[in-house]
Amino acid sequence: MRLFLPSFICVLILILHSYIFRGKRITFVFFVSCYVMKALKCISDALPAQPDYMPTTDFLGLNVGGKPLGSYLFVIPIGWIFAHYISWCIAEAILKNNPNKRDAFFPTVVLSIFGTGLVGLCMEKVNEGILWWQWAPHAKTGATIYFLIWALWSIMFYYFFFILHIKGPKKRTLRIGAAVYIVLFMAFLAPFPFYPQLRWAYIAFILAQIPLFFINSVKLQPMRKEYIEAKEPV
Repeated sequence: MRLFLPSFICVLILILHSYIFRGKRITFVFFVSCYVMKALKCISDALPAQPDYMPTTDFLGLNVGGKPLGSYLFVIPIGWIFAHYISWCIAEAILKNNPNKRDAFFPTVVLSIFGTGLVGLCMEKVNEGILWWQWAPHAKTGATIYFLIWALWSIMFYYFFFILHIKGPKKRTLRIGAAVYIVLFMAFLAPFPFYPQLRWAYIAFILAQIPLFFINSVKLQPMRKEYIEAKEPV
């Protein structure tokens, strides 16, 4: 509880920020979908006989087979929610003065992915002192691996969330394309734990996102109240 409570209060502040500046609908979709996707990921992390990491608290006493499932379900996802929302806000701040990229789908997604990698890296370094979770002795760790884990696992969420807010006459086709991309991503990564020996494949996958940053033609619906000019139905 000592680690959960301040983290939960922090997320409540982010929810309040989103509600004030983005409105009820976007806030609901972002935080609910983010929690569900990250809770499922964390439960899958707990399935191996020897997980790569283990939460240090037994939240709500939901302990199964020596694994604190309550913490996997309710504590660890908070860190992902924080990283995803902060990274999105940073991406917006970087793009806001560029009218071509401010509401562009791909630049927003790419910056958010790299931002999550960096925010996650910072959180891992803080965690070394606070110990929300503890890496197992068999797990390979380090700055590069921390960045890759957080960045890779942000790809699916950001594509899922932002394709819901694409606008324009081709939005249906673009959504189908992004959905196929997510499925291919899941087929590539989701069934497997993080293998450090494949770090160069992961790095290549992350670097493949960079050229997409220069595609400005796919636009998002306005996602901050001050940007709303003319709404289109989703």
